[in-house]
Amino acid sequence: TLLNMVKLNITTRWYITRNSDGWQDKNALCIDRAKLFVISFSAKKHHKGGDNLPTHKSTAKSVRQQERRHQRNVAHKSRLKTAIKKVVQLTESNDVEAAKGALKQAVPIIDKTCSKGVIHKNKAARHKSRLTLKVNAMAVKVEGKKETE
Repeated sequence: TLLNMVKLNITTRWYITRNSDGWQDKNALCIDRAKLFVISFSAKKHHKGGDNLPTHKSTAKSVRQQERRHQRNVAHKSRLKTAIKKVVQLTESNDVEAAKGALKQAVPIIDKTCSKGVIHKNKAARHKSRLTLKVNAMAVKVEGKKETE
């Protein structure tokens, strides 16, 4: 239930609506604790139903394609993060052989994520370089400890 509706002189499409939950509306200006926050709920790239449904067939198809690509990219990023975390954890635990094995598994995952266009090639190179440096530094540190003992 709308208690009141106020039209502001900023532009004709911005409204403040007040209902029982407080100030909220799509494309609304929200006043909270004497501050002015602009809340804009534009159509999401991975939109699932709601008020802003596409009106053209081509737009509907585009939304479906974006959703599929989004899901695929999320899966690739998740695999990438898991592989990187595994290498980092093994380097922190000073397990040389396991860390080298995890690095060998992580490099193709990083390359594949890059080739799919999920991350930039420079970011892929930076990840591979830093992980390799960590594993090599850890291996030298562990070998140094063995020699002193």
